[in-house]
Amino acid sequence: MGKSKHRRGSKHPRAKLNEHLVRQIRATYVKGKRHCGRRVLANRYGVSTQAIYFIVSGKTWAHVTTDNDKETKGETKEKSNG
Repeated sequence: MGKSKHRRGSKHPRAKLNEHLVRQIRATYVKGKRHCGRRVLANRYGVSTQAIYFIVSGKTWAHVTTDNDKETKGETKEKSNG
C-alpha cells in the first residue's frame, strides 16, 4: 500500500494543537487529579475533553512520541538482545 495522503498533526488545516502541545498534554495529564485532569487540560488548550482523552490514550496524535516512549522502546530492544 502507498503512503496516506491525509495530513497529520499540525499540518492538518483544522488542527488546534501542534506536536509540542500534545507532548505537554501527555506529560501533564494525571488521571483523577482535578488540577491536571481532562477537563482542566481541555479548557487550557481550547479543545474538548474527548480530544484530551484521545490524545493521552494514543488514539489520536499517535505519531507524536514522548521521551518516555523512546526510552521504553530502547529498553525493550536491549532486553531482547541480551
